[in-house]
Amino acid sequence: MDKVLTSLRQQSALTDLDVHFARLMVSLADTASTELMLAAGLASNRTALGNVCVDLGEQAGKAIAELPDGGKITAPSLQQWTECLRASG
Repeated sequence: MDKVLTSLRQQSALTDLDVHFARLMVSLADTASTELMLAAGLASNRTALGNVCVDLGEQAGKAIAELPDGGKITAPSLQQWTECLRASG
């Protein structure tokens, strides 16, 4: 999970605050998941930009950032994302 946060932070897609918030939410969750971590980080980031939420449907299935090895961090499908968030408690 941390690999995703580290990559997003290195590419300035998330701030240090976003990363810490995402880690906090994962630590508090009944069921931790990469989906929760990504949603929390994006929500924190969007809040700092003046938004009150992140539209998961808009982000679902899209590449969010690239990994150092050339791979991509892709958001999960909306269905998978919402199921994981509901399961997180």
